[in-house]
Amino acid sequence: LYEGPPDDEAAIGIKNCDPKGPLMMYISKMVPTSDKGRFYA
Repeated sequence: LYEGPPDDEAAIGIKNCDPKGPLMMYISKMVPTSDKGRFYA
């Protein structure tokens, strides 16, 4: 799911399953709120 460069710090941390690597988050669904332009993730 990661679409960044394969040789940056985030990609290397993911590939190596590094617990000290940078925190990465994946948001699978955006739910619109009653306010225009705002979403719950």
